[in-house]
Amino acid sequence: MSQYSQFDPSIVHLGPLMSIQSKFISVISSNDYWVAKVNQAAASLDMIVQSFPSVTAYLSSVTDQRNCVCVFLDYDANIQDWQTFEFALSQRETCVPRALVVSDNATMASAEAIKHLANLVATQSMERGEIVDLIRQAEHVKKVIEHHADVRRCHERLGSLNEREREIVDLVVDGAPNKQIATKLSLSVKTIERDRQSAYKKLDVRSTAEMTRAVILGDLHDVVFDTPQTAKQ
Repeated sequence: MSQYSQFDPSIVHLGPLMSIQSKFISVISSNDYWVAKVNQAAASLDMIVQSFPSVTAYLSSVTDQRNCVCVFLDYDANIQDWQTFEFALSQRETCVPRALVVSDNATMASAEAIKHLANLVATQSMERGEIVDLIRQAEHVKKVIEHHADVRRCHERLGSLNEREREIVDLVVDGAPNKQIATKLSLSVKTIERDRQSAYKKLDVRSTAEMTRAVILGDLHDVVFDTPQTAKQ
């Protein structure tokens, strides 16, 4: 029976998560030989492995994924709707790279799964050294994914500011003190202080340095994601 045949997206666990302090690898596979090889590779990198016999077991687990370096996921030709499947996985994961494990004679049939699911591709014939290299690649990919997520998050928070809050934030980032901002905007210092605190809360920052970082990252959004600019009328 396919490990995905009983898959139900509704069982995604969104409750309190159990934290693992060490870096670890998640392996979703019913292939004991493959799991053993990943265990050996992970051990050589001082990482541990969490293995799951099915996607359902993985999605219903209660492990915090923040220290997860990579998820190895077996390709299954029985899955047709990989886009829906990817959505269910994304509800469980945060910034965890996925390595789709395919057979050595994988055909174009796996292309759709790779398109929707995979950051990396592994083959079942890989030996320990090759798996180690793939895990190291996954660590770099994870940093990129986390950076992109940070950019998106900051962009969304900047978008929650009203026009005056954004104007104040830009002036603060430029180094202007509250009194100077108040004069420039023809407002009272108390109003500036109130709106500045409101902006801090919306951006989830506690200092000018954190605010500056949020603005820089948020303004990188259209560059990082190559968002088309609206043509001027």
